[in-house]
This record gives sequence, structure tokens and C-alpha cells, in this order.
Amino acid sequence: MLFWVFIGVPALLAILNAAQALAAWIHVRILRNRPPDPGGYTPRVALFVPCKGLDPDLEANLEAVARQDYPDHTVTYIVESTADPAHDTLRRVVARHPHTCTVIAGLARTCGQKNHNLLQGIASRGHGAEVIVTCDSDTRPDRTWLRRLVAPLADPRISVATGFRWLQPGEGRRTFAGYLHAMFNGYMATLVANKSFAAVWGGSMALRRDFFERHRLAERWSSTVVDDMTVSEILLASGERRVYVPSCVVVSDDAIPHLRPTLDWFTRQIVYVRYHLYVFWLMALALHISSALVVLSAPVLLVAHAYSGARELLWGGVAATLFTLSFMGQALLVRSLGARKFSAWRWCLYAPVGQVLAGYCLWQSALWRSLSWRDTTYWVGSDGRVIRIERAGAVLPGPWPVAEPASPTPAPVVVGLDLQTLNEE
Repeated sequence: MLFWVFIGVPALLAILNAAQALAAWIHVRILRNRPPDPGGYTPRVALFVPCKGLDPDLEANLEAVARQDYPDHTVTYIVESTADPAHDTLRRVVARHPHTCTVIAGLARTCGQKNHNLLQGIASRGHGAEVIVTCDSDTRPDRTWLRRLVAPLADPRISVATGFRWLQPGEGRRTFAGYLHAMFNGYMATLVANKSFAAVWGGSMALRRDFFERHRLAERWSSTVVDDMTVSEILLASGERRVYVPSCVVVSDDAIPHLRPTLDWFTRQIVYVRYHLYVFWLMALALHISSALVVLSAPVLLVAHAYSGARELLWGGVAATLFTLSFMGQALLVRSLGARKFSAWRWCLYAPVGQVLAGYCLWQSALWRSLSWRDTTYWVGSDGRVIRIERAGAVLPGPWPVAEPASPTPAPVVVGLDLQTLNEE
């Protein structure tokens, strides 16, 4: 019995962990060898970029989005209010590009602010678009990103196309936590790159308009916190296809340089899975906590064997050590999924520590009942719906009227959302 505990468990965990990384690696290799051909497929696109705060290089990022080489599209930047520090930057960018616009969304009333911003933007500027594209404001796509992202939708059987983000710690962010954040993000890339999970990323995502309407995505977003995980939930339930586009992976240097915020960020990503893909979360909980315990057990069992001489402890220590080494090797597969912007030895050496901390984050994800960004906290029910919102420590009683001052830009100001009209459009 002890043989199977000490030898069988690490071996099984090694196989399961390797299978995920290897499947993602194989799929990406195939996709890179057969990139989608944009050809003449250029449907009308409405592109939406939610913004909040004055992030580093914000203006350059928004300029990159505005300068896409695509014939028939509009770009809409959405911000909560004119008081947001990003607003002046948006005004400058919009003034230079006539196909762009700013929408003032107002405060979210029943959902996450990003979801609310997207819905207000789509309600205002999504009319007539065949494809809806979302993009994060902290990324800087190249000129042909939009063409490549939309290209797979030429196949009518495909409903969603997605890229992803690849992190590289920038100046002042090359700390242990910064590299750990990049590695956590890399392991998340294995989910997006794996065909079995239907994972998408809202920072680089294209949706067919009929998919948006058929699944009443506006109603779902209007009561939840996260946009992309809701889409993944729909894809898995409906069996509709999505395509991962490796060439649409955008590189960002915005890694988190401090450990506590990095762990909170990763825990938050896992909580999204718990709300929307509960079975997958349970599987991840069992896999990663068990893997973390095996990594931690390796030195303990070897030291215990040195003192007691028990052969069972030696078997366990050797098996746990081999598992740890195998996980370090898997880290190199994960590293190859994106831009290799920092050394292989960091991936190998940090991998066991990252596995232990990932197990801690999985455990924490079972305890969280709220999600916080800056001064806003969202309390979420077991079905993923927002049940109350706190701002600056004050509990808000529920939906409230929104009245934002008129924007000085030539952009429409959206102060309400008619979900019925939006879904019937």
C-alpha cells in the first residue's frame, strides 16, 4: 500500500500535469505551422476597449488599436466617467482618428465595471457590426492583429476567436513576484492553447454578432463580474467552436512586482473558474494542491529517511524529487508557448515554488466570497451573479440612476442600457 502512495501518486500527478502542457504545446505548434489566412474576409467589425486609470504607455497602446490595417471597423474606447484619469488621453486619441469614439459608461449597477463598460459601448456603437471584438487597454497590438484575429471566423462553424497575453517583467518589475506573475500567466496560456477547455481571453477576443445575440450574452454580462469566463461557459455548454490564434498573443511588460498582489491576482483568476466552470475548478483544486504537497514532501521524506532508514520514506522522497524535476521540465514547454523574454533557468528553478504557491492560491479560492479592484468590492453568489457592490467601503443598496456630464469629445454619452433592445438588435 505504501508503495502505491509514495510511487503511484507522484507518477499519476506527473502524467496529468505533463498531459496538459504537452497538449497545449502540440496544438500551438500545429497552429503556428498553419496560421489563418485573412484572405478577403473582412466583415464589419466593432472594436471595444474598456479603460480605467492612467496606465503606463496608455496613449501608445490606444494609438496601436486605432491604427489597425482593417477596411471596415470602428473603435470605441469606454470609460466610467470624465473624472477618470484616462479620459484626457482618450480625447487626444479620438481627435486624431475619425473612426474612433469615446463612450462614458457611468457606474456599474449590477455587474463588474468592465462588463458594464462593454455593454454600454456595444449598445451605443455595436449596431450593424458582424463581429464584436474586445481588447484590453494595457496591450499594444501590431498593425495586422485585427485581421488575424477575425480571420478564423470566415469558417461559419467557428463562433469565437481568441488570442492571449504574454507577460515579460519590465523595468522595475524584474522581481521574484514579477517573474512569478509571468509564469502563472504562462500556465494559464496552456488552458487557452488547449482545445479541451474552450478558454478565451477578453483582452484579445472576436465574437460573431449572432453568437452574442443567440446566447443573450448582454444579459449574462449584466449580472456577472467577468466577461471572458462567461463566454467559455457558454462555449462548453453549447458545444460551439472557438479558435486560438497564437499570432494574436500580445506581449505586455506589466507584471506585478510584489508577491501579495501577485497571489491575489492568481487567486482571482481561479475564483472566476469556480463561479463559471465549477467541475474544472474542482479538478484543478485536487490536482494542484496534491502536486504542491508532493513538491513539499520531497525534502521532508528524504530527511526522515536519513534519520530512520525506512525504505518507504526513501521511495517517497525519490518519487517526489522525480516529480519535481519533471515539473521543472514541463516549465520549458510552457515557456515555448509565447515570447521567450526571460531565461529558461528561471522557469525551471521557479517552477516548484510556483507549484506550491499555486496550490495555496487554489486553497484560497475556495474561501473567497468577494472580488476587489482598487476601491470597489463585488460580492458574488455561488452562481457567479453579483449580489452587492461596495465602493470606498460603503455598501451600495442596489441599482442607482447614472448621470454623467456630457463629454467634450464628439463621442456619445451612454447613461442607460436597454437589454431587450440590445438582444433584439
